[in-house]
Order: sequence, then C-alpha cells, then structure tokens
Amino acid sequence: MAEETTEYLHLKERMADQASAYGEAIRLLQARIDRQPQPEMVMAAVQALSAVSDERFIGIALRFTENKTAVDAALSAAKESNEKQNISNTLAISKSEAAMTERVKQMESTAAANTKAQEDRMNDLKERITIMESLTRGQLMNKTDNRSETMVMVSVMGLIVAVIVMGVSIVTFWVKSGDQPIPVAPAVVQVGPAPVPLR
Repeated sequence: MAEETTEYLHLKERMADQASAYGEAIRLLQARIDRQPQPEMVMAAVQALSAVSDERFIGIALRFTENKTAVDAALSAAKESNEKQNISNTLAISKSEAAMTERVKQMESTAAANTKAQEDRMNDLKERITIMESLTRGQLMNKTDNRSETMVMVSVMGLIVAVIVMGVSIVTFWVKSGDQPIPVAPAVVQVGPAPVPLR
C-alpha cells in the first residue's frame, strides 16, 4: 500500500500540475480573448468603417456629379463659343470678300484709267511724230525748192553772162571787122538745172 499511496500522491501531484497548467492555459486563453475584439466591438468598427466608406463613396459620387455638371457646362459654353466664333468668322469672311471685291474694282478702274492715259500719251506721241515728219518733209522740200531756185538763178545768171559775153564778142568782132555784120546762128538755151547742148 505504500506503493499505492506513492502512486496516489504522484497521481495527485500530476493532476494538480495538470489542473494548474489547465488553469494557466485558461487564464492565458481568457487574456487572449480579452485582448481580442468582441463581436459588438467588431460590429461597431465595421459599421464605423462602413459609414466612412459610404461617406467617401457619396463624396466620390458627388464629385462625379459635379464634374459631369461642370463638363456639361464647359461643353455647352464651348459649343456656344464655337457657334459665336463661326458667326464672327462668317461675318469677317463676308467683310473680307466685300473689301476684296471693292479693291479689285478699284484696281480695274485704276488699270483702265492708266490704260486710257497711256493710249492718250501714245496718240499724242503719234501726233507729234506726224508733225515732226511733216516739218522734216517740208524742210526737205523747202531745201529742194531752194536748191532748185538757186540752180535756176545760177542758170539765168549764167545765161545773162553768156549773152553779155556773146554781145561783147559780137561787138568786139564787129568793131574789128569794120562795118560788116557776121551772121550768127541762133542758140537754143534751156533755163533749168542743166544746160541743153546746141544742135
């Protein structure tokens, strides 16, 4: 029995150690459980997190809505601006076309006036050239007439000198020969630029 009592004590000691170890494990497990969040706390944290997420999603949705509104407003303003710009461009193009048409008409008028002035100058030059040619011809004809008159005068003077010389010769011959006249054949003389020989 002594052996039984020792075993019994040993067993009792072991059971006490195990009970103590179980107690320590329960205490550690309880401490761990105490440190871990309780379902109510987890639910409260989840709800708080859900509320924050909902607020963020609502903010994001609100931003998307505001951005869409802003983009729509910007697109509408751009469309209106483009329409106004197109109208302004159309008016500017119309004014430019009208101004260009007017300028072309002015250039045509100026070109026509310049052409008319050039034609007038050309006609004036033609008239002056005609007058100059007429004067030149007149001067040439006058020179020719003057030469002809000079030639006639020289011929007449030559004839007069010839008649005088002949008359002097006849008189001198008559005086030397006495009172007898010498028969002289009549000479034919042409008055003009060149003397005609006797036949």
